[in-house]
Amino acid sequence: MNLEELLATPLDPTFKGMPGSAGRGIVLADIARKGWNLLRGDLPLPVATIDGVAMAANSRWMRTFIRAHGIQISPHGKTTMAPQLFKRQLEDGAWGITVATVQQLQVCLRFGAKRVFMANQLVGEHDLRIVLRALRDDPELDFYCLVDSADNISRLHDMARQLKTGRPLQVLIEGGVRGGRTGVRGFGLAMTLAGQVGACAPYLELCGVEGFEGVIDSRDSQDAPAVRSFIAELCVLINGCMDRGFFANRKPILSIGGSIYFDLVATHPEVGALRDRCEIILRSGCYLTHDSGMLTDNFQKIRARALDVDIPDPAFRPALTVWGLVQSLPEPGLAILNVGKRDVSHDVGLPIAERWFRSGLHAAPVPIPEPTVATQINDQHLMLRVSSDSQYRVGDLLGLGISHPCTTFDKWRLVYVVNERLDVTEGILTFF
Repeated sequence: MNLEELLATPLDPTFKGMPGSAGRGIVLADIARKGWNLLRGDLPLPVATIDGVAMAANSRWMRTFIRAHGIQISPHGKTTMAPQLFKRQLEDGAWGITVATVQQLQVCLRFGAKRVFMANQLVGEHDLRIVLRALRDDPELDFYCLVDSADNISRLHDMARQLKTGRPLQVLIEGGVRGGRTGVRGFGLAMTLAGQVGACAPYLELCGVEGFEGVIDSRDSQDAPAVRSFIAELCVLINGCMDRGFFANRKPILSIGGSIYFDLVATHPEVGALRDRCEIILRSGCYLTHDSGMLTDNFQKIRARALDVDIPDPAFRPALTVWGLVQSLPEPGLAILNVGKRDVSHDVGLPIAERWFRSGLHAAPVPIPEPTVATQINDQHLMLRVSSDSQYRVGDLLGLGISHPCTTFDKWRLVYVVNERLDVTEGILTFF
């Protein structure tokens, strides 16, 4: 990927997270040389940071895991929408970058990602034209999308024939579950659609089978039988397509596995039986920063499910933190932070108060010594129930762990990578 244009992006204090004293004339690349430090008060608050050491460790963990299981990963770009982080993932051996929308695809294309997996249907005429023209104009672009209906296949075929891309649009049959999200329900219909794609040559080419097991909530930390059953169904689909010769001479793709059940995909015996015949591709996107809530809880379930399966140590580490100030202590037992819904995820649990810093008292942030629990969040305020009326003072800095990285990243155009001393080592730009 080529990030020269991105690193030359001009920044000023109108960017959320940029210091008001920074003035004009700064570009993104300059941030690494500014010598800013969170604890010195160089950054405006609230602010979002990524622990660079933890992020590197998380990337190594996932690389170790996928290599151990003979599979690949195409991390979901929607988690961070940060080309700088895409580049890190690709350099760490990612097969490609996954997107959900054509806007996300265009971010990848602008900064030079060449293999993009759209884990979604391509439907609208505008989006179809964007994709097909990109395929026509860039022979190096390796793009994939999903289909789950005859109407969708017909639309793709007609537009591809009209625009004459010179090569087929690569599609995968999406398998779904009853009561779930998109995806074909049933083996028979899936085979019919696979045959329809084959009949659309040379404008379409069937490349594999896809599914998203994360829509299944089995609530079973030991076995997750519903997820295992769905994975088996997808294996039946791809075997059916191979048996019927729908993939011609190419090695088909079997893509399953988000951030919650990727272990069940990697260790499923029917997936294992396909490794020599198929490209097995996970799409987990949240592993890079992990979190302190939903993903931490689910990683404990992965460990509980592991039994004899090799799960590398150490575990994933939370890397994403939103920092805020105590701005009011209006009544006993209540502290209010200047962090709200505009700054931190709250869709899968409220933020978790984890670290505390007061200049003159602490040399570095310390773990929260007494119970401090988020009880309510407004647009710009977070209410904390505190056990001691004397613990905090107005102006204290608190570090908040988050639950669900996707909906914290989308609140920040600029996120800082920091080291163990909380020196800023890099600025990360997002494209939501």
